[in-house]
Amino acid sequence: MFKTMFKTRKLVISILVISMLVCGVFSVYAQEKVSKYVFYFPSHIGGGDPNMKVWTTAIKDFESRYPEVEIKYFATTEFSIKEFKEFVEIAIAADPDGIMLPIVEAEAVEKPLQMAIEKGIPVIALNIEDPRPQPDKIDYLCYIGESGYKTGWMLGERVLKEFAPNKPKHIVSEVALLGHVCLEARAKGFVDVMEENGVKAMRLGTGHKESEAKELLTSYLMANPDVDVVFSTATYATPWTWSVLTSLGKTDKITMVTVDESPTSLEAVIDGKALATHAQNMYLQVYLAAEMLYFYNAFGMDPPVEILTGPVVIDKTNVKKWKDAMQKLWGEKAYEQYILW
Repeated sequence: MFKTMFKTRKLVISILVISMLVCGVFSVYAQEKVSKYVFYFPSHIGGGDPNMKVWTTAIKDFESRYPEVEIKYFATTEFSIKEFKEFVEIAIAADPDGIMLPIVEAEAVEKPLQMAIEKGIPVIALNIEDPRPQPDKIDYLCYIGESGYKTGWMLGERVLKEFAPNKPKHIVSEVALLGHVCLEARAKGFVDVMEENGVKAMRLGTGHKESEAKELLTSYLMANPDVDVVFSTATYATPWTWSVLTSLGKTDKITMVTVDESPTSLEAVIDGKALATHAQNMYLQVYLAAEMLYFYNAFGMDPPVEILTGPVVIDKTNVKKWKDAMQKLWGEKAYEQYILW
């Protein structure tokens, strides 16, 4: 009897010990899940830009999959280098576990970002890279995004293919945000491929105010009646361009090209307003940047120096596929709301 009681007591103690160990393990695991990595994401894309919807959706999806991560996103309502720099400085002062951001103006944010990097804060550039060569480039861990120059070049090649065996007479690349690294790079790529093929090409800085941009483009087209291609390097400026072409009665004489896989641009291709647009996979830019910062913090894994998410040229041959993908991402109702026509 005593032997049986001893065995029973031993079994109970064993169960209690195991239970305590298991509870301890789960307690540690729970503490790890509760503690969060905090990443700051200062941006130039605010509520006035439909692409913000893509980025905030990517953040929501990422945080759902990685609940131990919190991403603090904040953006300028209008394009402002000064305000963007202030946001970067706020992010650094918070001493987060990582910073992910577009390098909108390298010279403006170089000093604060280098201080953050020296302080031990990992930094990943997304959407817009520091265009300068080494050793002048900001020493961030990784760049995730498109090559703006390649975007302009590849869209230019698509135009040349459309005009073949002839060539355009005169093209103009519009830049809505003056000094914006990516838009300037897109414009230059488009101009360069045209000039290499003997086509007259011009960069036109229109600015980001609709009335002024329309006025400048109207004046240029009236002064240059031989223009037969207009490249809008920003999504939201594309309806402005189409409005000008319509008012001048040139929608059938001038080929329009635009950018991004946004509803506005995709519908422009579907409706025949634009020959082509491009995809830079903005959702992936944010999701992968957050994932690289997570892997760096959680496992000490260094990301690759560069992850290119674009460009992909979109035209009549593949626009339906991209529309289906964007409707799934945005939701059909939101997709319709962000068509700026």
